[in-house]
Amino acid sequence: MRIDESIIQKLKRLEFRAKNVVEGFLLGLHPSPYHGYSSEFKEHREYHPFDEIKYIDWKLTARRERIFVKKFQEETNTKVYILLDASNSMDYGEPVKKIDTASEICAIFSYLSFMQRDAPGLYVFSEKIEKILPPRATKKHISIMFRTLVELKPYGKTEPVRIFRGLSEKIKRKGVVIIISDFLKKPEEFLKSIRYFKAKKHLVLVFHILSKEEITLKWRGPVTLKDMEYKQEYRVSERSEVNYLKREFLRNINFFENELLKSKIFYTRVLTDQNIEKVFLNFLYKYRRYAI
Repeated sequence: MRIDESIIQKLKRLEFRAKNVVEGFLLGLHPSPYHGYSSEFKEHREYHPFDEIKYIDWKLTARRERIFVKKFQEETNTKVYILLDASNSMDYGEPVKKIDTASEICAIFSYLSFMQRDAPGLYVFSEKIEKILPPRATKKHISIMFRTLVELKPYGKTEPVRIFRGLSEKIKRKGVVIIISDFLKKPEEFLKSIRYFKAKKHLVLVFHILSKEEITLKWRGPVTLKDMEYKQEYRVSERSEVNYLKREFLRNINFFENELLKSKIFYTRVLTDQNIEKVFLNFLYKYRRYAI
C-alpha cells in the first residue's frame, strides 16, 4: 500500500474538503438510540454481571441498597464494515497494483469514519476471512488498521458466498458495508453474496477496482494471459481473439454494475491509475445525489 507521511495530510484534506459534501453520509456526531459508555450521561440502570465496576454509581447504590450503573448515550453512531478482497487477482497492475488502490480506499474510509465518531472495522478475505478487525472508534484501532493495510499481501482464490453469508448473519445491527474487490472471479456468486447484506437492510457500497490494462487491452501481437488466482496461462495469437476478450470483459463488468444498481446498491468503478483523492471526492458527490 502506498502510505507514506503525505497520506495522513491527504486524508486530513479529504476530511476537511468532504465535510460539506458528506454530511449525513456516515452519520457521525449525533445521538444514537444505541447505548454504550461515552461522555454523555443518559440514565441509571441496575447492575448486570460483567458490567465494569468503574461505572457503578456508589451514591445511588447506597441510597437504594441495590447496585446501579450509569448508562451513557453512545456517541459512536454507525459501524462501518470494510470488506477487502486480498485474493491473488488483486496483485495485478502496473505501476500500481489493484491491492494498493483498494487499500488506500480502505484507509480513507477508516479515517473519515473515525473522524466522524463512527466505528470502522476491517475484514480481509480470499478463500476465507484472513484478517478480522471488528469495528472500534479508537486511535489505536485506526493505527492497527493502517498497519494491517500496509503489510497486506494478496493470497489465494476468491470464495465470497460462504464468507459473506456468514458475515451477514453475524452482523446484527444495521450499518454501512463497504465491499472492495476486482470481482473478476465468480461475479454471479459475488452478486448473490452482496445481496445478503442488502437483505439485512445495511447500506451497501461497492468499489470495483480494475487496472487500466484490463480495460484497454490492445493487440500487440501474440500474448500470454495469466489467471492470477488459478495460476493458469492462456496463449492468444490472433487480433480477433483479443478484441473478443476485450468486448466480453467490458460486457461482464457493465452487467455486474447494472445488476447492482437494479438492487439499489451503490457502485463505484475505480481504475488504478486514477488520482485516489479525486476518485473519493467524485464518489461523495455522486453519493449525495443518490441519497437524495
